[in-house]
Amino acid sequence: MGKVPADLGECCEMLGLSRNSSRDELKLAFALNRRDVEMAGYDVEAVRKLIKGADDADPLTYEPLPTAAQHVQPVSFTPSKPHALNAVTMLCVLMVVLVATLCIFLWPRYGYKLRSFKVNDPLVEARSGEPYATVLEVNRHHEFSNGKVAPAYLLRLKEDGTEVWYPLNDVHYFCVRD
Repeated sequence: MGKVPADLGECCEMLGLSRNSSRDELKLAFALNRRDVEMAGYDVEAVRKLIKGADDADPLTYEPLPTAAQHVQPVSFTPSKPHALNAVTMLCVLMVVLVATLCIFLWPRYGYKLRSFKVNDPLVEARSGEPYATVLEVNRHHEFSNGKVAPAYLLRLKEDGTEVWYPLNDVHYFCVRD
């Protein structure tokens, strides 16, 4: 247990301040030189209590000063609720973004596979928009001249009226419904 300073004036001198220093200067000097106070042989806790007491009392009368809370009426404050995304919401948002991205990038490449045509559908070329043919028949197991069996359409071509069997995937890729 070290020495206890007699008053604030002694604290000011011990910390290298003038006796008429402000309370803020006294607190700052104590915070910066706490180890020096201890090394000088003073009781740090007693010095801290003396400086803390200086905040709560008027320097002349040493009576507690009224606090700001005693003069001001309390104001009710309800903080706004933060807009935090929980894990489930974040997962749903990411799934929607993923599906949208896949649709945007994969539709031009593989979207033709989702097309289907019925008998008597007029077809136009997908790139030029010119009339191409009319669907006459749909056969899921057509045998082509090379011996392969595959789904196919029997088309009547617009330019010369000939009837030709085309593989289903080729027609879906090159034609759209008019």
